[in-house]
Amino acid sequence: MSRLKRPSIDNVALAREAAAAGDLTKAERMYRDAIRDRDEYAYNNLAQLLIEGGRLGEGEALFHEGVAAGDGLAAKNLALTCSRKGGRSRHARHSNEPEKWVTHRARTT
Repeated sequence: MSRLKRPSIDNVALAREAAAAGDLTKAERMYRDAIRDRDEYAYNNLAQLLIEGGRLGEGEALFHEGVAAGDGLAAKNLALTCSRKGGRSRHARHSNEPEKWVTHRARTT
């Protein structure tokens, strides 16, 4: 699938900055703006934000949308989410280790 357009304002980067600063409401809004701008990276990163906030169903749906938009990282994270949701192993269900999400960090030209 072909890449979607590159937005003139990088709302994904702005959302990551907001999340890092602890403003999760602003981060969610910026990711949703990026999705409206057809930025496929936003699906993956917003899904992670929602899942980490306890909104598993919404996050999983966004991973599916990201896969449909052509984002390979969303596919990897969807597989990770499904394996954890299915209780692949006792360690995966009860681990205190941080999530091992794959996140879009920077764009390349």
